Amino acid sequence: MSFNRIVIDKLGTLFQKHNLEILEQHDGYLKFGSGKVFIVISRSERERLNSIYIGRNLKAFIPIDEEVLKDVFGFSKIFENMPSEDFVNNIYDFFESDGELL
Repeated sequence: MSFNRIVIDKLGTLFQKHNLEILEQHDGYLKFGSGKVFIVISRSERERLNSIYIGRNLKAFIPIDEEVLKDVFGFSKIFENMPSEDFVNNIYDFFESDGELL
């Protein structure tokens, strides 16, 4: 299953509940937005690197890495170098718990 399909299947309903819709989509890249917050979720298959960025506007995104998740949100699950399914499951867990207020 493609990375984009995994993200949409797992996070689509959750993001719709918070009025986040897909604004842009490429292979391994999805940008969601609501007018108040924007989220980019991506994966480089070549480097096996997962990334998530969050911003208040379309020009300024902050990378959300494991250090930020732990230090700012108290969330301790791994995000970066793991299979797509595990990465997306951890994103879901984050937004259902510590990241819900975003």
